[in-house]
Amino acid sequence: MNFRKLGSTLLLMAMMILLLEVSSVLILQFVISPSRRARFDGLFFSSLESYSVLPHPFLGFVGQTYAQTRDRLLTDVTVGKDSRAIYIATKGGSTTADGWPEHMQTILEDELAEINRSVVLYNFGTPGWTSLQSFQNYYLLVKDLPPDIVVVHHNINDHRTFGTSCSWSWWGDDAVIAYPQIHPLERALLVHSRFLRLAKHTTLAFGTRAGAIGTATLRNPRTDVDKRIAAYVNQGAPDALLMAAHYFWIDYVNATCNKKYWEKMGRLKLRRNYEDFIDFARMRHTTVILTTQYLNYSKRFPVITDPRLQEVATQDEEVHRDINQMLRDIAEEKGVSLVDLDYEMRPLDSYLKEDGEHWKQEGVEKKGEIIGRYILNHVLQ
Repeated sequence: MNFRKLGSTLLLMAMMILLLEVSSVLILQFVISPSRRARFDGLFFSSLESYSVLPHPFLGFVGQTYAQTRDRLLTDVTVGKDSRAIYIATKGGSTTADGWPEHMQTILEDELAEINRSVVLYNFGTPGWTSLQSFQNYYLLVKDLPPDIVVVHHNINDHRTFGTSCSWSWWGDDAVIAYPQIHPLERALLVHSRFLRLAKHTTLAFGTRAGAIGTATLRNPRTDVDKRIAAYVNQGAPDALLMAAHYFWIDYVNATCNKKYWEKMGRLKLRRNYEDFIDFARMRHTTVILTTQYLNYSKRFPVITDPRLQEVATQDEEVHRDINQMLRDIAEEKGVSLVDLDYEMRPLDSYLKEDGEHWKQEGVEKKGEIIGRYILNHVLQ
């Protein structure tokens, strides 16, 4: 074997690789725009833990906080319950993920400290979730460590599934991010090789996946993930990364654009979901507490000139009232507790944010206090 020739060949290959890497660095730095590089790097160099919203095979999507709470509950399943603790699970959308359960926990622990009792809280509030996803969360997971109390706080997101969802067409902007399913080896190569990184940029820019994607195509849940990634990197279109991972999407966009769906099917489906959940939770000796929700529609839709949008907003408000009344009726018929936040929070409208749905910190704390006091006075008694 001619080692000198082999050495020369290897040296030549190394110099070629070095030349490719140096030239790639210059092209990436001075030819590729900073905004494009930032979008690319954010996609391909982020780990799963970097994303605030994650796909889920059964629940559609979850957040990082959900994942942490789930892991804590599964750990507690192996250890078993503390006999001196009261276990509470809270379920809802963004108006439960806002922190009122933690404030409720503080209220309860301050009062229960005198009798040496503690509170273990699992806050499964996930922005965008409907009551159906919250109940599935109980069926799939929480039943393995049945809490003493479950507080359900839903209304507004149920419009999307059971009511007049045309008023929610903007919700797609918060849907699941389709993060690239990149192999760890490919990720490592992209991190360390500027040439391979440039090649990936080139593939996205000029390859078969580079075509522009219209908004209608992006809202189709079947749109290829690679096309979405290419559209995002090339066009900077945030919609490209929005995946309709939850299985309500088709009905939500196309089929439920007026109150007829709510009157014919939505109300019945929602009622049955609540009734089945209450029965299931009772079999596991869990006390269910339902809540209504206060919304201010003069803030949600301050000025509407389009007659069609005005009709949708009116129908949306009617469904909101119907859901609140339905929850009151279910609580009475099934003999479960209800905290009427629609009534309790109405005088505190000044604490409501401008979207007419979410609360400022003062409102969040007040909501937690109202529910905590109710549990102390009516449930734990």
